[in-house]
Amino acid sequence: MSTAMTQSDGLAVLGILIVTGEETNLAFNNIINYLSRIRHADQKVSIPAFDVQSLLPKDLGRYYRYNGSLTTPPCYQSVIWTLFNERVQISKAQLLKIETILYTSKANDPDRMLLQDNYRATQPLNHRVVFASFTAESGKELSSGEVTAIVIGVMCGCVGLAVIIRFIVKTIRSTSSWDVLPSNRPAPMSRMKGPEKAKEKKQDMALNSTSEAEKKEEPSPSPQTEP
Repeated sequence: MSTAMTQSDGLAVLGILIVTGEETNLAFNNIINYLSRIRHADQKVSIPAFDVQSLLPKDLGRYYRYNGSLTTPPCYQSVIWTLFNERVQISKAQLLKIETILYTSKANDPDRMLLQDNYRATQPLNHRVVFASFTAESGKELSSGEVTAIVIGVMCGCVGLAVIIRFIVKTIRSTSSWDVLPSNRPAPMSRMKGPEKAKEKKQDMALNSTSEAEKKEEPSPSPQTEP
Protein backbone atom coordinates (compact mmCIF):
# COMPACT_ATOMS: atom_id res chain seq x y z
CA MET A 1 0.00 0.00 0.00
CA SER A 2 2.88 2.37 0.66
CA THR A 3 3.89 1.98 -2.97
CA ALA A 4 0.34 2.49 -4.26
CA MET A 5 -0.06 5.76 -2.33
CA THR A 6 2.58 7.41 -4.46
CA GLN A 7 0.94 6.48 -7.78
CA SER A 8 -1.56 8.81 -9.46
CA ASP A 9 -4.22 6.10 -9.55
CA GLY A 10 -2.85 3.77 -6.91
CA LEU A 11 -5.87 3.77 -4.56
CA ALA A 12 -9.63 3.57 -4.96
CA VAL A 13 -12.06 4.78 -2.29
CA LEU A 14 -15.84 4.32 -2.12
CA GLY A 15 -17.61 7.30 -0.54
CA ILE A 16 -21.05 7.13 1.08
CA LEU A 17 -23.10 10.03 2.39
CA ILE A 18 -24.83 9.09 5.66
CA VAL A 19 -27.99 10.69 7.05
CA THR A 20 -29.80 10.07 10.33
CA GLY A 21 -33.34 8.78 10.74
CA GLU A 22 -35.52 6.77 13.07
CA GLU A 23 -34.74 3.27 11.77
CA THR A 24 -31.66 1.32 12.87
CA ASN A 25 -29.30 0.17 10.14
CA LEU A 26 -28.53 -3.43 11.12
CA ALA A 27 -25.64 -3.68 8.65
CA PHE A 28 -23.73 -0.92 10.45
CA ASN A 29 -24.18 -2.71 13.77
CA ASN A 30 -21.63 -5.25 12.50
CA ILE A 31 -19.06 -2.50 13.05
CA ILE A 32 -20.60 -0.28 15.73
CA ASN A 33 -21.03 -3.14 18.20
CA TYR A 34 -17.24 -3.66 18.27
CA LEU A 35 -16.16 -0.04 18.58
CA SER A 36 -16.02 -0.29 22.36
CA ARG A 37 -13.01 -2.64 22.00
CA ILE A 38 -10.99 -0.14 19.97
CA ARG A 39 -11.81 3.09 21.78
CA HIS A 40 -8.22 4.36 21.72
CA ALA A 41 -5.54 4.70 19.07
CA ASP A 42 -3.41 1.64 18.16
CA GLN A 43 -6.00 -0.83 19.52
CA LYS A 44 -7.16 -3.74 17.35
CA VAL A 45 -10.11 -6.11 17.28
CA SER A 46 -11.30 -8.94 15.04
CA ILE A 47 -14.95 -9.04 13.98
CA PRO A 48 -16.92 -11.85 12.33
CA ALA A 49 -17.17 -11.79 8.56
CA PHE A 50 -20.25 -10.17 7.02
CA ASP A 51 -21.38 -8.96 3.63
CA VAL A 52 -19.67 -5.61 3.13
CA GLN A 53 -22.04 -4.75 0.29
CA SER A 54 -24.82 -4.42 2.88
CA LEU A 55 -23.14 -1.16 3.94
CA LEU A 56 -23.51 0.32 0.46
CA PRO A 57 -26.61 1.97 -1.01
CA LYS A 58 -28.93 -0.13 -3.15
CA ASP A 59 -28.40 1.93 -6.29
CA LEU A 60 -24.75 1.43 -7.23
CA GLY A 61 -25.21 2.61 -10.81
CA ARG A 62 -25.48 6.32 -9.97
CA TYR A 63 -22.24 7.82 -8.72
CA TYR A 64 -19.69 10.60 -9.14
CA ARG A 65 -16.03 9.91 -9.85
CA TYR A 66 -12.96 12.12 -9.74
CA ASN A 67 -9.22 12.03 -9.00
CA GLY A 68 -8.61 13.17 -5.44
CA SER A 69 -6.38 12.72 -2.47
CA LEU A 70 -6.21 10.97 0.87
CA THR A 71 -8.16 12.69 3.64
CA THR A 72 -5.32 12.20 6.16
CA PRO A 73 -1.64 13.18 6.01
CA PRO A 74 0.37 12.95 3.87
CA CYS A 75 -2.72 13.54 1.62
CA TYR A 76 -1.22 12.02 -1.52
CA GLN A 77 -3.04 12.79 -4.78
CA SER A 78 -3.37 9.11 -5.54
CA VAL A 79 -7.05 8.27 -4.94
CA ILE A 80 -9.80 7.61 -7.45
CA TRP A 81 -12.90 8.63 -5.52
CA THR A 82 -16.31 7.09 -6.25
CA LEU A 83 -19.10 8.90 -4.41
CA PHE A 84 -22.53 7.28 -4.61
CA ASN A 85 -25.51 9.52 -5.27
CA GLU A 86 -27.89 7.60 -2.99
CA ARG A 87 -27.53 8.20 0.73
CA VAL A 88 -27.47 5.60 3.50
CA GLN A 89 -29.46 6.08 6.68
CA ILE A 90 -28.50 5.18 10.25
CA SER A 91 -30.36 5.92 13.46
CA LYS A 92 -29.59 8.86 15.74
CA ALA A 93 -28.58 6.42 18.48
CA GLN A 94 -26.03 4.79 16.17
CA LEU A 95 -24.54 8.16 15.25
CA LEU A 96 -24.36 9.19 18.91
CA LYS A 97 -22.47 6.01 19.73
CA ILE A 98 -19.94 6.66 16.98
CA GLU A 99 -19.41 10.23 18.17
CA THR A 100 -18.96 9.44 21.88
CA ILE A 101 -17.08 6.12 22.02
CA LEU A 102 -13.87 6.70 20.04
CA TYR A 103 -10.83 8.73 21.09
CA THR A 104 -7.95 10.12 19.08
CA SER A 105 -5.58 9.65 22.02
CA LYS A 106 -3.99 6.46 23.33
CA ALA A 107 -5.25 4.62 26.38
CA ASN A 108 -2.41 5.81 28.63
CA ASP A 109 -2.59 9.47 27.57
CA PRO A 110 -3.66 11.77 30.43
CA ASP A 111 -5.61 14.09 28.14
CA ARG A 112 -8.07 12.05 26.16
CA MET A 113 -9.80 13.63 23.20
CA LEU A 114 -12.93 12.32 21.51
CA LEU A 115 -12.79 11.56 17.81
CA GLN A 116 -15.13 14.34 16.70
CA ASP A 117 -15.17 16.96 13.98
CA ASN A 118 -12.11 15.43 12.35
CA TYR A 119 -13.36 16.02 8.83
CA ARG A 120 -11.14 17.67 6.27
CA ALA A 121 -12.12 21.09 4.97
CA THR A 122 -13.31 21.39 1.38
CA GLN A 123 -10.50 21.74 -1.11
CA PRO A 124 -10.30 23.78 -4.33
CA LEU A 125 -11.14 21.94 -7.53
CA ASN A 126 -7.73 22.66 -9.08
CA HIS A 127 -8.99 22.01 -12.60
CA ARG A 128 -10.26 18.55 -11.69
CA VAL A 129 -13.05 17.08 -13.77
CA VAL A 130 -15.90 15.40 -11.90
CA PHE A 131 -17.59 12.65 -13.87
CA ALA A 132 -21.12 11.38 -13.29
CA SER A 133 -22.57 8.05 -14.34
CA PHE A 134 -25.96 9.66 -15.01
CA THR A 135 -27.23 12.81 -16.67
CA ALA A 136 -28.95 15.68 -14.90
CA GLU A 137 -32.21 14.91 -16.72
CA SER A 138 -32.36 11.32 -15.51
CA GLY A 139 -34.01 11.95 -12.18
CA LYS A 140 -34.74 9.39 -9.54
CA GLU A 141 -37.32 6.80 -10.50
CA LEU A 142 -40.47 7.15 -8.42
CA SER A 143 -42.09 4.22 -6.68
CA SER A 144 -45.72 3.25 -7.29
CA GLY A 145 -46.71 4.78 -3.95
CA GLU A 146 -45.06 8.10 -4.81
CA VAL A 147 -46.73 8.15 -8.22
CA THR A 148 -50.13 7.45 -6.63
CA ALA A 149 -49.61 10.25 -4.11
CA ILE A 150 -48.69 12.70 -6.88
CA VAL A 151 -51.76 11.74 -8.94
CA ILE A 152 -54.09 12.13 -5.95
CA GLY A 153 -52.54 15.49 -5.11
CA VAL A 154 -52.99 16.77 -8.67
CA MET A 155 -56.62 15.60 -8.75
CA CYS A 156 -57.40 17.28 -5.42
CA GLY A 157 -55.80 20.46 -6.68
CA CYS A 158 -57.90 20.42 -9.86
CA VAL A 159 -61.12 19.83 -7.89
CA GLY A 160 -60.30 22.67 -5.52
CA LEU A 161 -59.55 25.01 -8.43
CA ALA A 162 -62.84 24.08 -10.13
CA VAL A 163 -64.81 24.83 -6.94
CA ILE A 164 -63.16 28.25 -6.61
CA ILE A 165 -63.86 29.14 -10.27
CA ARG A 166 -67.50 28.01 -9.94
CA PHE A 167 -67.94 30.16 -6.82
CA ILE A 168 -66.48 33.22 -8.57
CA VAL A 169 -68.70 32.76 -11.66
CA LYS A 170 -71.79 32.28 -9.48
CA THR A 171 -71.01 35.46 -7.55
CA ILE A 172 -70.54 37.48 -10.76
CA ARG A 173 -73.83 36.21 -12.22
CA SER A 174 -75.70 37.00 -9.02
CA THR A 175 -74.35 40.56 -8.98
CA SER A 176 -75.20 41.10 -12.66
CA SER A 177 -78.84 39.95 -12.10
CA TRP A 178 -79.37 42.57 -9.41
CA ASP A 179 -77.93 45.31 -11.65
CA VAL A 180 -80.47 44.79 -14.51
CA LEU A 181 -83.60 44.79 -12.31
CA PRO A 182 -85.60 48.10 -12.36
CA SER A 183 -85.57 50.08 -9.18
CA ASN A 184 -89.03 50.75 -7.66
CA ARG A 185 -87.76 52.50 -4.60
CA PRO A 186 -88.72 56.18 -4.18
CA ALA A 187 -86.07 58.78 -4.65
CA PRO A 188 -84.21 59.44 -1.46
CA MET A 189 -85.25 62.60 0.36
CA SER A 190 -82.66 64.98 1.64
CA ARG A 191 -82.24 64.87 5.33
CA MET A 192 -81.89 67.97 7.43
CA LYS A 193 -80.03 68.34 10.61
CA GLY A 194 -81.90 68.65 13.87
CA PRO A 195 -81.41 72.39 14.65
CA GLU A 196 -82.15 73.51 11.07
CA LYS A 197 -85.30 71.41 10.96
CA ALA A 198 -86.54 72.86 14.24
CA LYS A 199 -85.75 76.40 13.09
CA GLU A 200 -87.67 75.93 9.84
CA LYS A 201 -90.64 74.52 11.73
CA LYS A 202 -90.60 77.49 14.09
CA GLN A 203 -90.58 79.97 11.20
CA ASP A 204 -93.54 78.23 9.57
CA MET A 205 -95.51 78.53 12.76
CA ALA A 206 -94.66 82.24 13.10
CA LEU A 207 -95.75 83.06 9.56
CA ASN A 208 -98.88 80.96 9.30
CA SER A 209 -100.43 81.29 12.74
CA THR A 210 -102.52 84.20 14.10
CA SER A 211 -103.62 84.44 17.70
CA GLU A 212 -107.29 84.60 18.63
CA ALA A 213 -106.77 87.91 20.49
CA GLU A 214 -105.51 89.67 17.38
CA LYS A 215 -108.53 88.46 15.47
CA LYS A 216 -110.92 89.95 18.08
CA GLU A 217 -109.20 93.35 18.34
CA GLU A 218 -109.28 93.94 14.62
CA PRO A 219 -111.65 96.98 14.17
CA SER A 220 -114.60 96.74 11.88
CA PRO A 221 -114.92 99.35 9.16
CA SER A 222 -117.16 102.37 10.24
CA PRO A 223 -119.90 103.63 7.95
CA GLN A 224 -119.02 106.80 6.07
CA THR A 225 -121.46 109.83 6.21
CA GLU A 226 -122.12 112.03 3.31
CA PRO A 227 -121.12 115.68 3.70
